[in-house]
Amino acid sequence: MNSSHHQFKQPIKSPLCLLWLVIGQILLLVTDLAIAVPPKPTITSNPAPSGIPPAVVVCQDPTQTQTFNTNWESPEPTEAAPCPPWAKDGDATFTWTYSTLVGNPASGTAGSASLNMQRDQSGTTSITVQAEQKWKDQGTGTATVTSDPSDPVTFTVVNVKTETVVMVPSDRTRKKIGVGEKVKLTIEPSFIGSETWSVTGGGSVNPTSGMTTTFTAGANAATSTVKATLNGGSECKVVFTVVPPSGLFLRQKPGTGVLHHYNTLSIGFKGLPYLKPTEVSFVNIQVREKRVRGEGTGYLAFMTGIPHKPALNWEDVVSGDNDASGSRVRVTDTVEFIVDTRSPPFTEGMFTFPIPLEYKLVTGSAPMSGGIVNQILSTHPSEEINALKGGTSVSKKASDPTSHY
Repeated sequence: MNSSHHQFKQPIKSPLCLLWLVIGQILLLVTDLAIAVPPKPTITSNPAPSGIPPAVVVCQDPTQTQTFNTNWESPEPTEAAPCPPWAKDGDATFTWTYSTLVGNPASGTAGSASLNMQRDQSGTTSITVQAEQKWKDQGTGTATVTSDPSDPVTFTVVNVKTETVVMVPSDRTRKKIGVGEKVKLTIEPSFIGSETWSVTGGGSVNPTSGMTTTFTAGANAATSTVKATLNGGSECKVVFTVVPPSGLFLRQKPGTGVLHHYNTLSIGFKGLPYLKPTEVSFVNIQVREKRVRGEGTGYLAFMTGIPHKPALNWEDVVSGDNDASGSRVRVTDTVEFIVDTRSPPFTEGMFTFPIPLEYKLVTGSAPMSGGIVNQILSTHPSEEINALKGGTSVSKKASDPTSHY
């Protein structure tokens, strides 16, 4: 609670009032009669926060404050008792009260007739202001008169809470999201108003009015701004960074082995593909690998031009097991190189399929680039053969016995 002051000038005494005082003093000397102190002045109007509606709703912003001023002016003495005159004794004071603290007042200390409420946390408070004025007559009489509290102003600071629809990754308040990802936005605390939602930079919101909406990211990399326009015109904005897949990594499928044919250039494994980056969700897209021709060097130069066949179907994406795994493509990827016509000895060689990955929204969109994933075969003079894709590598020696997945 804070108080504040305004400086007011004392009224000029009229000749009639001065005559009244002289007559009063004479009567006291002659008749020894007591002269009653004239009636106390009264406050005929109450202070009130000015220039604002009875209900104020603004967005949470630690860098901003909301100012409430009083439009009260100290009244003159009532006409019922003009003499002897009362004079204002010093400054008027104003006392601000608020039912629930919404941030500490940024100002509003003694000597000020305004109150600045910080907007650093959400909540609702009811603000009133009361005036107090001290008066003194020309003799010994004093009076302190206090107004009634002003009508309350309801001050609400709201925050837009965001929550991703999917539960993996576990940070559901994140503002970095995958293409097609959905985020629920809610105005808190709730209040009765006429809120509207809009978005710029890509994506959509549905519904476009009410306390809650769902933002769906678009198909492209973007910076999307969702805006809630509150009753009264205040705007709350939430900015999302939307990212597409940038490739994938593989984990060897549990319970599977490594493919190899004895004494030949052959190796393979089965992997579970996960999309990158892992800190967002891609459950609302489908992916597939495109056709590409490989390039060989050294011992494997003879393989240059061999094609990697494209996937025939779009594959769905589901949530991974934990934050580290991100989103999993719901398919088992078979990674294999089989050249049974080649046997040791080997020399150094490398063959690479730079496989393009493409994606589209499950709701429909044009295919988009999702990065490159390299599938690599390498040979070594030690007769070791390696297969690598998406960070997972397996090895066999040509002389190892035949094995299967």
